[in-house]
Amino acid sequence: MIKVLFIVPYEELFSKFYEEVNKFHLENIEIVYDHIYGTDIEKLSSLDADVIVSRGITARAVEKYHPESLVIPIPMSPNDFTEALYSICNNYQGSVGILAASKTMCNPNHIKKLIGRNVEMYVANTQEQVRSGIDELLKRGCKIFLGGLTMSRICEDLSLPYVHIQTGSNAVHNVVCDALSAARTLNQAKLRVGLLTSLLENKDDIIIAVNSKGKVVVSNAKADQYFNTKLENTQFENVCPVNEIYRAIEAGIQSEFVREVKGKLTFITIKPLNNDNDKFGFLIIFHKVEDILDLESKVRKELRQKGLIAKYTFKDFLTNDEDMIRTIDKAKRYSLVDGAIIIIGETGTGKELLAQSIHNASPRKYSPFVAVNCATLTAELLESELFGYEGCAFTGARKEGKIGLFELAYGGTIFLDEIGEMPISLQAKLLRVLQEKEIRKVGGNSVIPIDVRVISATNEELLNKVKENEFRLDLFYRLGLFTIRTIALRKRKCDIIPIFERVYKDSCKKYGKNHCALSEGAKSLLEKYSWPGNVRELTNSAERLAVLSNSEIVSAAELKTFDIIEPLFDEDKIVCKKNDFSPKELYIMFKNSGLSKNEFASTLGMSRSTLWRKIAQYDS
Repeated sequence: MIKVLFIVPYEELFSKFYEEVNKFHLENIEIVYDHIYGTDIEKLSSLDADVIVSRGITARAVEKYHPESLVIPIPMSPNDFTEALYSICNNYQGSVGILAASKTMCNPNHIKKLIGRNVEMYVANTQEQVRSGIDELLKRGCKIFLGGLTMSRICEDLSLPYVHIQTGSNAVHNVVCDALSAARTLNQAKLRVGLLTSLLENKDDIIIAVNSKGKVVVSNAKADQYFNTKLENTQFENVCPVNEIYRAIEAGIQSEFVREVKGKLTFITIKPLNNDNDKFGFLIIFHKVEDILDLESKVRKELRQKGLIAKYTFKDFLTNDEDMIRTIDKAKRYSLVDGAIIIIGETGTGKELLAQSIHNASPRKYSPFVAVNCATLTAELLESELFGYEGCAFTGARKEGKIGLFELAYGGTIFLDEIGEMPISLQAKLLRVLQEKEIRKVGGNSVIPIDVRVISATNEELLNKVKENEFRLDLFYRLGLFTIRTIALRKRKCDIIPIFERVYKDSCKKYGKNHCALSEGAKSLLEKYSWPGNVRELTNSAERLAVLSNSEIVSAAELKTFDIIEPLFDEDKIVCKKNDFSPKELYIMFKNSGLSKNEFASTLGMSRSTLWRKIAQYDS
């Protein structure tokens, strides 16, 4: 509630203000009136209001004694002055003495020419000065006095003729409008300050605002409690001697760093406070590192419960291969920017592991990671999964509708695996989503903005699919701003044994078995094998060995006995003669391979859809 005080020195003026104020709708504004004239300290010092309206020397005195209040002077309009001057000309003779609160009130020489008689003026801002002014004007030969109520009362006491300059209706209307407008503005500001204060006091962080010289202007209760002192008006450097804070203040820059404060690791943020591009202070925020880690843990736990978290990081890659190291280094650099990435590589080469690692190294790491396999759903189902649908949008749809994966991934990453298998009809819709950064649910009329990084993966050459009109060229370029090619395990043989041994050891621990060493013959056999299923096949083999083997040393013969490595077809022969096989021969080889259509097609160097067309008549 904002309090507005109208100081009215005479009854007639009170009536004008009361009538004018009642024309307005007042909400959260309290109106009070007081009858005061002059500059009596005792009366003025007891005033209490947010906005004070007064006139003449009383207004100037109120400004002096109440700097915390907004004082609005009642202006003297030209009409008010003219009416008083007209009264003098009609009713009095002799020189005119004007008592003014400011030299700007009028020019006595102009008035002298206007009324054809001598005019003197005296500036007075207190009752004592008004009394002295009357004496001085008398000495100058003035016979009639013109001024405010204080002058009028003194002239009455001295039996001197006078004319009181009264406030007219126009001036009253204008000052009431100004006062109530100011009151509403103050009320809004008061509400905002109250809200900000409440937010500051209820925030767990330690927040301090300092001026450009490092002196504390305001702090929340958490800060005072943490530093065990009332911080306001203290030089913060004396309380918290962290040099980086004052270097940032001196440089006028934003800064973030971790330092030990009061024996605990603390994440410190310094933000400049600007007003029309001028820095007038700095906001210093202290976050306890343990609280940040706790919050991160809670966020990741919630995302994990929803299955929307990336588990792997670049540390999970085990490699000594130079090409693979360069590939990981490229992925790390890509993780720092926000463009779309396409990962190309054979099945089992760790495309999703790479995608998750990129997400966890990016600025989006605390947001969801959502993965979807584009080859496992029909066009209609995949569209509803990606974009969601409104209630009852189609037969079998939920009544309440469903949120799509793009919405679930908001602020994070969506991983589109086997993007080459996305139906061509859906590719156009995905392209529009990537261009416009908004989605429209199935059956919906409105668009929903999205903020998602897209990482896609494929085990086939998309440009070949473009040539076969099975993949849009514009979508390929939209998805492939950055391209990463994973490396087949057979091309980085130096990694085969280290990866196998780590998985084998972990699997032995998992199943409660003793960890056995690999013989040189077993190692040689593992290195010679082509691993068409890449790392996925290798990890499966290592886990299978952990379950089956009881030997102290695993031999090459044991690997063969347990079917740890057993090529189901001659890969080199197939790759060389893929175009010579009849559809029936391809189908027989596919059934004998034990691979999925994607994996078998990748081995052949053709797309899944091409393989499907060739063997469709036998695969019914």
